[in-house]
Amino acid sequence: MILNQDRMKQIVDFSNLKVGGFTPTDIDFVMEKNNKWWVFGEVKVQGTPITKGQDILYQRLCDNYLKLEIPCIYILTHHNTPVNEVIDVGNLPVDIAEIVAPNKAGIWKKKRYNDKLVFFKGQTIAKIVNSFANKFGD
Repeated sequence: MILNQDRMKQIVDFSNLKVGGFTPTDIDFVMEKNNKWWVFGEVKVQGTPITKGQDILYQRLCDNYLKLEIPCIYILTHHNTPVNEVIDVGNLPVDIAEIVAPNKAGIWKKKRYNDKLVFFKGQTIAKIVNSFANKFGD
């Protein structure tokens, strides 16, 4: 859902906001439900890798939720949607996911998956997020 399409097109410039040479980054999407679970996501154009700083940010967010024992998932996806079309994020494939959750023995772990694993075959972001939310309390 886009609430203000004109503002969505406006460039946000962080070049004058630096701390020790670092500038802010953005998170493309965040979802949470009563602090029971968190979802973070990054959407990139096909062929564009995630920046080192963004990847570190997502890994550290997952590390922090691991310490708090709150389930979270970080999803990276790529698309090749033409510039004049809306990107349907829910129907994009999952390229990488980092999941923080207890395993069957109840031990909290962080695990990174990529699209080559059977876990994601044919899965969209919407399917993965809904499955995650259902498992941990939607």
